[in-house]
Amino acid sequence: MKLQPFGSILNATRFSIAMELVKELGKSNKEVSVAIGVTPSAISQYVKGKRGISLIRNANSLKGFDKTVSDAARTIAELIEINEYGQCQGVIVKTAQELAGIMPEGSKTPGIPKEKSPNVEIRAILTERIKREHDNAMYFLGFVQNTGNYFTRILFRQIATDSLRHVDILQALLERVDKPRGGEFGKLAIEVTDELLEKVRKHKEISIKEIKERLGPEASLLIESIEMDDREQITLLKKLKTLMK
Repeated sequence: MKLQPFGSILNATRFSIAMELVKELGKSNKEVSVAIGVTPSAISQYVKGKRGISLIRNANSLKGFDKTVSDAARTIAELIEINEYGQCQGVIVKTAQELAGIMPEGSKTPGIPKEKSPNVEIRAILTERIKREHDNAMYFLGFVQNTGNYFTRILFRQIATDSLRHVDILQALLERVDKPRGGEFGKLAIEVTDELLEKVRKHKEISIKEIKERLGPEASLLIESIEMDDREQITLLKKLKTLMK
């Protein structure tokens, strides 16, 4: 069965837990929004079926999905009762890890049999890195609800999101370890790369540097993260174009 990106599993887990908390466990939209880390209006849209349904179409095929989500929802409901919202994000990420088949924190990485092919070692390295990126995401998500500063919450969420993006990349690499390399780049791919480069360059033409001082130092960090992403995208696309030649 094809591996699902961890980010998709995490989103499906968050959505399903939210639905369980409201519909089955009687929690309010406001309580669930704080615990899950989305707005009350988003929870309302979940409940009305206007948003999030597509998230669980593939996730339902995961072994034990319904029971695992239900158990996690009950745990979060208990945390809500004792006002321990800061621990809820950790429960969500650990639940998604379990569904994705990722070893939880503290699990021992299996030894690498020397008689096996080098791919065994590559898979072990990628699996360990995936676990660490998950742990990093969980660590920063735990801080999101524990800080009163709006911009800091966004920054912590961004760092966690970056780690989850790394997980998707690493899982894609893990899936391809035993498969042959892809074919040659086509002419269309080169043209698309040129188009993407132009789009990213146009983003940079709208400078947001001048608003840094008006919004404070935390906002400056967020703006810097956007500028870093723009620079990184341009660098990656240029390198991709070079590979295509």
